[in-house]
Amino acid sequence: MYSRRNFVRHGLVSISFVLIYLALNRPEIVFFSRIGFVAWYPAIGPVMALMLGVSPWYGILVCFADALAGRIMYGQPVLSFSGTLRVLGTAACYGAAAYVLRGPFQIDLGLRRRRDVVLYLFVGSVAAAGATFIGVACLIADHSIRFSEYKNAAVGWFLGDAIGLIGIAPFFLVHILPHVRNWLLPEGADPEPTQTFSNQPALTFGSVLEASCQTLMILAVCWAMFGAADRRYGPFYICFIPIIWIAMRQGIQRVVTGLLALNFGIVVAMHFFPPTEVMFTKIALFMLVVSAVGLSVGSEVSERHRLAMAMKQQTSYLNSLIQNNPLGIVVLDRKGKVELANPAFEELFQYDRSELDAINIGNIGSADDDALDSVQLIQQVFAGKTLRRTLRHKRKDGKIIDLALHGVPLFLHSEVRGAYLLYEDISDQTKALAVQQQHAESLDRLVKELELRTNQISALNEMGSLLQCSAAVPEACVVVANFVQKLFPEAPSGALYLFRSSRDLVEAAVRWGKKDALTPTFPPDACWSLRRGQPHWSEIPGGAIVCQHLGNTSTLECLCVAMVAQGNTIGTCISDSKVRQSCERVPAETIFENHGSNWP
Repeated sequence: MYSRRNFVRHGLVSISFVLIYLALNRPEIVFFSRIGFVAWYPAIGPVMALMLGVSPWYGILVCFADALAGRIMYGQPVLSFSGTLRVLGTAACYGAAAYVLRGPFQIDLGLRRRRDVVLYLFVGSVAAAGATFIGVACLIADHSIRFSEYKNAAVGWFLGDAIGLIGIAPFFLVHILPHVRNWLLPEGADPEPTQTFSNQPALTFGSVLEASCQTLMILAVCWAMFGAADRRYGPFYICFIPIIWIAMRQGIQRVVTGLLALNFGIVVAMHFFPPTEVMFTKIALFMLVVSAVGLSVGSEVSERHRLAMAMKQQTSYLNSLIQNNPLGIVVLDRKGKVELANPAFEELFQYDRSELDAINIGNIGSADDDALDSVQLIQQVFAGKTLRRTLRHKRKDGKIIDLALHGVPLFLHSEVRGAYLLYEDISDQTKALAVQQQHAESLDRLVKELELRTNQISALNEMGSLLQCSAAVPEACVVVANFVQKLFPEAPSGALYLFRSSRDLVEAAVRWGKKDALTPTFPPDACWSLRRGQPHWSEIPGGAIVCQHLGNTSTLECLCVAMVAQGNTIGTCISDSKVRQSCERVPAETIFENHGSNWP
């Protein structure tokens, strides 16, 4: 179903082209005098437009239409140099031109850019020159013209084809072929946009009046060139007035229509006021120049208007982005003055737009300690550096907020002309980060404490096991001394005291570290831990009650822990100052009271 539908549509396009081609080949249209001599050849316009706008493969149809026109209009035999080689050569030249323009050059088929028009004019002229060479050579071979007439025939042929390429084909490319391409697209495919960027206004009374005036101007120019008896074929230059007017006002879309109307107007005028044979070449050259100038100016105007529209659209998008952006955005000029500030910036710092003009943006909202740093950061942006910093600022209402500043320099012709600053309120993120960091530190401390407790419990269990296996008191004392040093590595010295058998004196069974830091013996009443039966801290000096046995020692802080085994106090363990830090992690009484029952 799709193939049949597509075949029918291409068939209708082909029939329409053949009819248009035959109509534009009529002798009264081309001013036919004899084979090889015409004033212009407008049929080349739809030929180039069809192969360029749809497909170069339509060159096969061009061969058929050209041969048919030659046979019907001028009685040329199909099997001849002109009827065969010329037809094939002409179609090949313009088909190759269409292929190059569509393929390697990839021009805009709407001719809305100056580059595309220049390429079209150049490639079209080359194709016209090739077709001229082939066509005139075939006429000479067929003896339709003499060899001495080659120059005149070649000039006329080239100008006739060039006028069709420049003055007729653009109209089809701009106004007809876009709709034809959309019509030939497969069913369901997205049609290509046919709207052009031009200065053509909407249909209003003013636009209709202007179009009417332009039409009247073209008619008046044609009458002035051909109708005035005293200046017949004289003031050709005035024809540029309506064409330049149309091109400057409406661009390529309207100027191609104006060129088509002007060229056909000149042809109609020549029918009413026939020129001499000498004037044919001059008029053809004039039509070619006017068409090329109008096409070039129209494309330039359309391109400028298209760029202006694109810039306006981008500016509109940028303004919308700035105004509706949740980040505070401010644009500064080279002197640091505010050129633009969005509502988010005004709300962030609690300043109105009118207030921003009279203050230095570098000091706005800056806390006293950060004011100099903020000014220096903005100066770095003006120096051409892109930066991102976190600052603390004070709002107008006095609230301190944390901000992320992102500064971007604005370059114009490789010179910094301003700065683009973005402010983001990160106060909530900063608070959340601080809380998260505190949780992480607490968790880290807990993990370390758990590891320490695990190591200490393992050491206590090992010490209990060794105490149970100790056969004598000296062995047990050595075990306690070793493990106490492991459990309290911060304590530089200590001692384990046991009662003598008379229980009137406590004697050091084992000492570690600085052995002379603690007295070797002392009476039981000299130690508060033995009196009270619980651990006792002594601080020298410190206002606390100090054990008497520490009176001559050099230690500043000491812990005494009574040792109880099976309900009986058998001695005390004393360690100096730095043991307090370890006891915060593992209580000393836990060591000596829990394992005192294991004493031999």
